[in-house]
Amino acid sequence: MSFVEKFTDSAPFMIIGICIILCIFAVLILLITMLVRHISRKKKDTARAQLLQNLLPDIPEPVFKKENIEKLKLQKPQTADSGESISETELAAVIMAAIAAYRADCGSSSLIVRKITRISGNDTSWSNAAKMDCIESRKF
Repeated sequence: MSFVEKFTDSAPFMIIGICIILCIFAVLILLITMLVRHISRKKKDTARAQLLQNLLPDIPEPVFKKENIEKLKLQKPQTADSGESISETELAAVIMAAIAAYRADCGSSSLIVRKITRISGNDTSWSNAAKMDCIESRKF
């Protein structure tokens, strides 16, 4: 047998072997990529948890246990005139902290709360937005 005959007889096996090796390399690359993403996600989650732990005070127990809900139902609701008033700067700080906690996965943002106003009336801003949306949907 000459070299050409040996080569033509073994060419299909060689091509199959190369394809198998390329598939194995593709699977290895996929596994390594998934592992790197998983590790970076864990680091991001631990960093976020550490940041929230530093920002938020220690909470001794969950706020909404069944016993606490029953106690809250029996208590009278507190109004803004109950003697304990919050200054506007404290209120702005609380709202900014809530927004920052909500948008923690978005990274740092340039959102600044400059003014907070209470809307008077029986309707909430959600119901006003729903009414406006309903009116807008009826227009042709």
